[in-house]
Amino acid sequence: MKYILSLFLRISAMIYKNRPYLLFYTNLCGFKPIFNKDIASNLNFGYTSDVDLLINIFRYKSKKNKKRVKDLFTQGYKCFVIYDNDKNIIGAIWFGFNEDHFKFFKAKKGFAIKPEEYIYIKLCIVKDIYRGKGYGTTMNLMLLDTLARDGVVKYVSSAVYFKNSASLSYHIKVGFQFYGINFIKKYFGIKRNSQIILK
Repeated sequence: MKYILSLFLRISAMIYKNRPYLLFYTNLCGFKPIFNKDIASNLNFGYTSDVDLLINIFRYKSKKNKKRVKDLFTQGYKCFVIYDNDKNIIGAIWFGFNEDHFKFFKAKKGFAIKPEEYIYIKLCIVKDIYRGKGYGTTMNLMLLDTLARDGVVKYVSSAVYFKNSASLSYHIKVGFQFYGINFIKKYFGIKRNSQIILK
């Protein structure tokens, strides 16, 4: 009986996978970041679409990751990067408009929000040797500060896998607000989304 139950659970896991992501947002109106001056003073930032350059920040420079980067640009995301004074790339953030997450956020806010007033942070990655040293937080704050200064985007949201303690800690630390949970469900490889949105 134990064997049958174990087999059933394994088969169920293959058929139906559920990955919960916590949804966060921040309002850029009046946003005033507090930077780690020791880190920020030695960094430069900008934008790039150079796939060969960006692949160097991944742990594995595989064809899969290269395709992943290309797909992000194909989907319309922009890439914000930070680099040191020797032009060595340290980290990158892909951000842009995401229809699904825009709908989630509108459901939360309950009032009209223009698409151009909203962006979604799709992916944030820091090179291995710089992780755990504050570079990721500084990079995110630089992006938010840049967007706030431009004055077009008012809201920024992101989805964090519930086991990613470092990212959860960052979002809480810099003032992001939790507003729901997005369940990414897979049925035989077909993705479906369902949400719990806090009012």
